[in-house]
Amino acid sequence: MKKLTYICFGFIFFIIGCEDENSSSNNLLIDATFKKNWADPNYKTFLLIQNLNGEVIADTSFTGNTNLRLVAKNGETVPERMIVTTVTKFDDSYISVASNAGIRSGVRWVWDGLENENSLMFTSNISFSNMSEYEKGVLSANGQYLRLNEFEGEYTFEHYGEENSSEDILFMAYKNDGTGYYQILSEASVINNSFTIDGNNLNLANYKLILNNTGEVANNVLLYAYENQESFASKNRHRLGYYGYRQEDFDNNENFHAYYPPEYSNFVTNLTSGYWSSQGQKSWYQKIFGEIPNSLEKINADFQLVDSSAINFGISATGDYDNIAFNFSSSGSFGSIGWSIYLNPDVQDIVSSLPNLSAEVIEYYTEFSSTEFLLGLSRVSIYDYLCADNNDEWTDILFSSGYYGDQCSGYRRVEYYVD
Repeated sequence: MKKLTYICFGFIFFIIGCEDENSSSNNLLIDATFKKNWADPNYKTFLLIQNLNGEVIADTSFTGNTNLRLVAKNGETVPERMIVTTVTKFDDSYISVASNAGIRSGVRWVWDGLENENSLMFTSNISFSNMSEYEKGVLSANGQYLRLNEFEGEYTFEHYGEENSSEDILFMAYKNDGTGYYQILSEASVINNSFTIDGNNLNLANYKLILNNTGEVANNVLLYAYENQESFASKNRHRLGYYGYRQEDFDNNENFHAYYPPEYSNFVTNLTSGYWSSQGQKSWYQKIFGEIPNSLEKINADFQLVDSSAINFGISATGDYDNIAFNFSSSGSFGSIGWSIYLNPDVQDIVSSLPNLSAEVIEYYTEFSSTEFLLGLSRVSIYDYLCADNNDEWTDILFSSGYYGDQCSGYRRVEYYVD
C-alpha cells in the first residue's frame, strides 16, 4: 500500500445552527435524521457539507439520535451539487469518515442504525451424536453463528434479541464431499434450550449450481437464509455456508455449489470471482437479495486506476456504473482511521481529492493531527445497483428509513486492490 501524507489547507469553520421554522426551504442543504444509534452516543459525530472544491460551507456536531437541518448562510448561493461528510467514532480506536460527492442540495436523508443493541437473552446447550460422516457444520440464529469442525462434547450457543423471545436455530452440516445437510431446532428459548443433534436424522439440503459467467476463477460463495417477511438486515440472517472459499465449494468449471433448506425462500447470495483482497489484482462481486440467482455476472463496466493520492485520485472507466468508491486508511499508535469517498460519476472529473474537515473536527479528534496520520489508498470499486439507474436514485434508497436490501434486488461491482 502506498502511504501518502494528506495535508488539509485552509480549513473553513462556519457555525451553522439547525434551521429555524421560518427559514426558507430554498436555503436548505440537507435535512438529516440519525436514528437507532447509527451514531455512537459516547462520541461526538460531525456532519459537514462541502462544495465540490472541498470547502466546508456548513457543519454541525451532535451525539446520539437527532434530526437536524443545515442551511446555507444568508446571502450564500446554494450549490446545485455538494459533498456530504460524516465523521464519527464507533469504538475507542476507530474513526470512520464517509464522504458522498455529487449529491444534489436539499436532500432529506436518514442514517438508520437498524441494529439496535440487544442484550444476551439466553444460551442454548447443543450436543451431537453419530456425526462421523460430517466434516464441518454451522449453527446460526438471527445474526449469530458458530462454525464447528468437530462434534465432540457440548457447545454453548448465545442468543441475542428482545427479552423473553424465542428463535429457531439452523444447523447446516457438510460431508467430506461437500454435500449439505440440515436440521432446524425450533423455538429455542429460556425454557427450551437443550438440544441433541443426531447425524442419522439430518435432512438432505436442496442443491443449486450457480454458474460463474465472469470468466474468472471462483473465489467465494456465501448464502444467508431469512424467514418469510423478515427484513434482510443482518440481525435476521441464518448462515448456510462454513467458509465459502474452499475447493469443495466450487466445481471443476469454477461454478458455485449452494445448499439450502427448502423451508426458506428468501436469501442473500454473495458471490465473488477473481482475486479478492490481493494487491494489484481485481475481484468481481455480486450480491442478490431474494431468490438464489442462477449465475454470477460481471458488472457491465471496468476501470483502471490513474491517480492514487488523497489529494489527487482518479480512474479511467468504461461502461455503465452508478457509483465510485475510493477507500483510504491510516493506522498508528493513535488507532485507525478509515476514510471512504463515494463519487457520483457525474462529478468524477471535478472531485479528485478528499474534502477539507472543519477546525472543530480536528480539535475534537486529535488523531487527525498526529504525525503518524498518513492516508494510503487501499482499494477502488465501481458499482452498478440493480435497483437504480443513477447515483441520485441509489442514494435516495440508501439514505431512507429501513435497510436498503429490503428495497433493492442487489448490486454488482468490480474492485481493485492497490499495490
